[in-house]
Amino acid sequence: MKKYIPYALPLVIILMTSSILSDNGKAGKTNSPGESNCTSCHGDFTANTGGGSITITNTGMTNWQYTPGQTYPITVTVAKAGMPLFGVDVECLTATNGNAGTFTITNTASTRLLSATVSGVSRVNVTHKTNGGLSANSKAFTFNWTAPAAGTGPVKFYFSGIAADNDGGEGGDYVYFANKTVTELTCTTPQHPGAIAGSASNNCGISTKTYSVAAVSGATSYVWRTDIVGATLMEQQEL
Repeated sequence: MKKYIPYALPLVIILMTSSILSDNGKAGKTNSPGESNCTSCHGDFTANTGGGSITITNTGMTNWQYTPGQTYPITVTVAKAGMPLFGVDVECLTATNGNAGTFTITNTASTRLLSATVSGVSRVNVTHKTNGGLSANSKAFTFNWTAPAAGTGPVKFYFSGIAADNDGGEGGDYVYFANKTVTELTCTTPQHPGAIAGSASNNCGISTKTYSVAAVSGATSYVWRTDIVGATLMEQQEL
């Protein structure tokens, strides 16, 4: 009678090893308030060491000031020379650590949305998918972010990434994390200038006369002109 048991065990071991070569990302690892980062699993090296990096960039958001309700393409790049696999976890929070804005996945092969409950709040994260970070030396993870409603105020992106050696385990990998504050763009109408101070009479024949006006918050220039009929004097003063 033939026995097949000795052959079944190696097959199971091979399948289990293959399944952890590169895994889906995990939410709640961004190093934001109340969260850990990827070193909780990939802990061989101190975070933000080894010569690698993690950076965030955007398209269309000048000086990292958002317009409420507007959608911006966001890119988080994890890089380390010689590494073949990268992972990421990103979230955006308000000053009270609630979700700020809305994420939309634009590259379904690389990223997905996942949630983690922290202090009773379900925080939405953008994380990598299995093999979504396969790339030599660096990987740029892209997605869209729609800014929150007016009055939300400053928000902050928290992001953590892994530069992995793709050996099938959690050892030998480097972890990087950072954050970026984004402020709300607000537009206010400057106040109306007050009365001009200076001599109101006896100016005939005098070519130079000094006038002034109190500073107006938010104003960038003043235009001076006379209301005398027939006069053409006008001067613009830049601040």
